[in-house]
Amino acid sequence: MTIQLPDNSQTRYLWQDGSTSSIRTITQAGTYFVTATTGVYSVTDTLHVRILPPVVLPQDTTLCRGEKLTLIPNYPGHALHWSTGSTDSTLTVSQAGQYWVKVDSHTCPIADTINVQVIDCPDNVPNIFTPNGDGINETFIIDNIELRPWQLAIYNRWGARVFESESYHNQWCGEGLPTGVYYYELFCQPLRRRLKGWVQILR
Repeated sequence: MTIQLPDNSQTRYLWQDGSTSSIRTITQAGTYFVTATTGVYSVTDTLHVRILPPVVLPQDTTLCRGEKLTLIPNYPGHALHWSTGSTDSTLTVSQAGQYWVKVDSHTCPIADTINVQVIDCPDNVPNIFTPNGDGINETFIIDNIELRPWQLAIYNRWGARVFESESYHNQWCGEGLPTGVYYYELFCQPLRRRLKGWVQILR
């Protein structure tokens, strides 16, 4: 905030810190006062400055379809205005888009924005596949796995890793492994998502 006082040769200014400028830029909260002297006459005025903290939303994010994200600005004592028209203290979103929130302030704009992307994440993870050479259900197929780079690790019942892929493309056929239950772990670094479950090989 910048304060501009009338600038003329007949008036002298003296701020509380000794400054004599007619222009004052304020960047910190506090109490400021200035004395203006013209001839033998002086007048003093005081300004109390309070700096409101910024309103903060999470960083831009990506949701799996069907997920929800609750935005909590945590700005008590002030009315909030969301891009959706809501004035609630929180906003839950599940659709892609840009969302902003503004704090009801009469002195300065306080706002923040978040961009939300929604994608189809792996779903319909099978619990069984049958690599027996009949051409049906031969590999471990996960819907939507190809939309993002997902790491896949497969473990046997003793916790030993028996298969891994840095970017899985539905190619695992359980080669060399006997019939039984195995445990999978899917991880996507860009989405910061980790999925776990089990799958049975039936030959």
